[in-house]
Amino acid sequence: MAVKTAWKMGHAQGHVLPVERTQTLEILPGRNAAELAPLLTTDETAEYLHVSARTVKNLLAGGRLAYIKIGRATRIHRQDIERYVARNRRKQRNGLR
Repeated sequence: MAVKTAWKMGHAQGHVLPVERTQTLEILPGRNAAELAPLLTTDETAEYLHVSARTVKNLLAGGRLAYIKIGRATRIHRQDIERYVARNRRKQRNGLR
């Protein structure tokens, strides 16, 4: 499946106006672009881990989850999230479900 997105840029009276350009992204069947993105925002990371954005920010501030700063934006690499989950995985004890 292909997804087409269009951007437009141009000038008229000092304003930016749309100009046509199309890019095609190939997406794996059953996956959307957000699922394939290697860098996630704090909100996307929170959604992925099923926790609040505040919890993610606490993990970042405490150095428990690695992150990347791009300008003022904070991004978390999907592999770093997977490493965090693997480090914090607990074995099931008898009697617990």
